[in-house]
Amino acid sequence: MSGQKINLQKSRIFFFNNVSAGKANQLSRARGIPLAANLGWFLGAQLLHERVSKSTFSSVIYMVNQQLSGWKAKNISFARPCTLIQSVISYNLYLYHAT
Repeated sequence: MSGQKINLQKSRIFFFNNVSAGKANQLSRARGIPLAANLGWFLGAQLLHERVSKSTFSSVIYMVNQQLSGWKAKNISFARPCTLIQSVISYNLYLYHAT
């Protein structure tokens, strides 16, 4: 044993749909850990527990579009937006394979 303890104030418990709401509430109360509606975020990436769709990454698409629209084509080279797009795509592919 390492002697480390779980911080219950920072903890949340998540149940999939195959666990009834009553059972989830019972287990949550018994352990003193609040229920979570989703898995949340870890290191800036959303932890997914459902089928991946276009809307799953809508926030990433929105941020990239905002960044691209803020750049003026005459002030930057073509390489900079390509580098951004390439890095976002490779990061999301990594997340997809890691989950």
